[in-house]
Amino acid sequence: MAMLFVAGASLSINWALITGPVTLISVTRGFQSAFVLIFTVFLSIWFPKILKEELSKSALGVKVLAIFLMFLGLYLIYQ
Repeated sequence: MAMLFVAGASLSINWALITGPVTLISVTRGFQSAFVLIFTVFLSIWFPKILKEELSKSALGVKVLAIFLMFLGLYLIYQ
């Protein structure tokens, strides 16, 4: 089942790259890391048996900083 989602995602990304501006597609793909962080924090808090992630202030700070730097880089590329 997961492979179907991966295949669908790959086809969607490739279709977007063919039909749209590459820089805009790259910016939207940058949101993926933010959604993964939010989803991971959600699972770690409400379902710790499914996923256990370190949620200390320093660990989350590093992850948020990394995501911010990725967004900044994508923004600078898009400019």
